[in-house]
Amino acid sequence: MGSANRFSKCPEVHSQGNQATTDAGGVYKQVQKEEPNHTNLAREANLQMSLDEELKKEESLWMAKSRFQKILEGDHNTSFFHLTATVRRRRNAIDCIKNNEGVWIKGTKQIGNCFNEHFLSISTSFNPSFPLDLENLFQPVLSEADHEMLCAILSDSKIGMILRNLGTTKAPGPDGMTSVFYKFYWSTMKSDVINSVKSFFIGRHLLKEQNHTHVALIPKLENSSSVNHFCPISLCNTSYKLISKILASCLQFVLNKLISPLQAAFVPNRMISDNIFMVQELWHTMRHKKGKSGLMAIKLNMEKAYDKME
Repeated sequence: MGSANRFSKCPEVHSQGNQATTDAGGVYKQVQKEEPNHTNLAREANLQMSLDEELKKEESLWMAKSRFQKILEGDHNTSFFHLTATVRRRRNAIDCIKNNEGVWIKGTKQIGNCFNEHFLSISTSFNPSFPLDLENLFQPVLSEADHEMLCAILSDSKIGMILRNLGTTKAPGPDGMTSVFYKFYWSTMKSDVINSVKSFFIGRHLLKEQNHTHVALIPKLENSSSVNHFCPISLCNTSYKLISKILASCLQFVLNKLISPLQAAFVPNRMISDNIFMVQELWHTMRHKKGKSGLMAIKLNMEKAYDKME
């Protein structure tokens, strides 16, 4: 992980961006006041290029902070991105929250403790008892060819292609680097990144620093007021995303064998909307059924079904 140590201080550049832009602009204005000879004109042209480069860096930074992904090219407007980032930050701010007992909580530390207690309660195992004779409950469904495909070590070109397919404007992880950084400096970082990926697949070892994440809370409702109205997501490092993408690209060829046909999502050629259409048809049949014998529907509470350990 030479690249991790090499670029560990890169996020400090962000705090220096505004100062660099201010300095370049000040020198540029000072040169414009001097006599317009050949020397000063050449100096002014160089300063103009430096100022444009600093403004471009500042614009890219605020575009990433604004999370405005619809604009890819064209609207070079730092003020717009700055305003978008400010509005987004204010909208996502949690000033007070209601705990599980219905009591309003204020204060950053108290709100944080409230969320910690909530997610710890739904993520803690209750150590349920399971029958011992479950070894032959499911029969093997993968062939030897499937196993060889899943365990195969990808080539350097394949790893580079998967990296190029990663989202460019996705939120960075704790390392502060988006995939565009790796793509731009791929000629420099290629060997370090490829060795890191291959060491995971060969040695089955992942550095603790690669697995570090930032946890962000995404509101499920427009005006979220309770702890159960937020869904946590992990903002992973790009190296971790790359390994996950490689695993997902291999698993996609055998998912239809591993997942039940009744599962209508997360599998190619299956849509979760199919279940909605099925429920609508069943409900329509139940409402219009005639005769003495009727039908009964049971509604199950599936809240947090994917969040709990058991």
